[in-house]
Amino acid sequence: MVKNPGLLPGKQSLRDGDVGKRKKEIREIMDGCWRSCIEPGNGDNEDDDPEDHESFKPFVADAIIANPPGFSHVHCAEKLGIPFHLMFTMPWSPTQAFPHPLANVHSTSTDPSVANFLSYPIVTMLTFQGLGGIINDFREHVLGLEPVSIIWTPYLVSTAKVPFTYCW
Repeated sequence: MVKNPGLLPGKQSLRDGDVGKRKKEIREIMDGCWRSCIEPGNGDNEDDDPEDHESFKPFVADAIIANPPGFSHVHCAEKLGIPFHLMFTMPWSPTQAFPHPLANVHSTSTDPSVANFLSYPIVTMLTFQGLGGIINDFREHVLGLEPVSIIWTPYLVSTAKVPFTYCW
């Protein structure tokens, strides 16, 4: 987000192969989120002591606390049937007060409150356009869930009535 503050990567990021690297990182983040929901210990199994029976007790999360750009929280919670709570440093849920942090909304003839509110599902759909294959592969092959459509993606969190906490 710092290197490319908007939705589209810059020319230098494209030349540097950042898109492919970022997709790989997103997949690792999603897999890590899932492992943190179902594996005891710290998730890497390197520090687990085979003599410590606490490390090897079955574990399943009771709830998920995550940040919105983690992408896997809603899917992991769906699979496990558990609640989740989103926390972030900036607004990430639709509001009429201001646009999505990644949206570049300029003055138009559209009412600013409408443009602001609509920027949230539009950003989600554009993000899904780039990451939908990874997300649906994760849903199908890791979680055993049906794939989601680009049309429904912006509403997964809101229909689950997920609470948000913003740190500001």
